[in-house]
Amino acid sequence: MLLGPALTHLDWRVAAYAVLSLTVVRMLPTALALAGSRLRPATVAYTGWFGSRGLPSLVLGLLVAAEDAPGTRLMGTVVAVTVGLGVLLHGVSSVVLAARYGRWYEGAVARRPSLREGVADRVPGEHPLPEWKMW
Repeated sequence: MLLGPALTHLDWRVAAYAVLSLTVVRMLPTALALAGSRLRPATVAYTGWFGSRGLPSLVLGLLVAAEDAPGTRLMGTVVAVTVGLGVLLHGVSSVVLAARYGRWYEGAVARRPSLREGVADRVPGEHPLPEWKMW
């Protein structure tokens, strides 16, 4: 419903921002948020790519639209294109990247059986962060 009309206003700047939003703008904050978590780079990258997707963009876009702020049309175009591109790219890459991550994880655990990469891997009662990083 939103993507069709948004594509009529598509230009290189909107497309470039959508790509940046799906990569750097989302993955860098994810990496920073996970700094100190002791997760391996493959897990951080996987989380950054498949983490929160279109809902935050839609909510922020609706907040701007509700205020009838200047640039609302451009914001709607950017949000619709970003979410549409995200659905396409995440859908196309999900099977391949999930399988690749799964193979990496199996190999990493085979090399280091004590690897603790996710909540399911935690020893019961063990907190995922060192004591000094808890608040």
